[in-house]
Amino acid sequence: MGNKAYKSSSLKSAEALLLPLILASAIITVLGTHAEEIVNFSINDNNRAVAVGLHNSFSIRLPVQLGIGSSWQAASLPGILEQENMIFEGGGVPGGTEMQVFRFRSVQEGRGKLVLINLRPWEPPTKAQELFTLTVTVK
Repeated sequence: MGNKAYKSSSLKSAEALLLPLILASAIITVLGTHAEEIVNFSINDNNRAVAVGLHNSFSIRLPVQLGIGSSWQAASLPGILEQENMIFEGGGVPGGTEMQVFRFRSVQEGRGKLVLINLRPWEPPTKAQELFTLTVTVK
């Protein structure tokens, strides 16, 4: 009879150890199936037509020389997209090229043209040094 009680308590101890592992595995599986992969576009994708899923994010990485006073900015942002953020990467060399990274999220289905322009803040959009266009279809 004492042996039966020992087996029962050992089984409960094993179950107590396994339960957190099973729950953690289930959470990782669920989160993993919903993990979003960010699609990255670059200057090489200029004038392309692309498709993204609804509520998905994508980034655009464009070269910029901040030392000359110019940077990229959205000239036309269609209603199907919203800008999540913008950061600068790289640099460290005076006058060198950095990367300006924009992140956008699709917010409704449709099609629109995203236009980014590279210019100095004091110049009018007509004086843009460069133009980047991406035609986006959200499905």
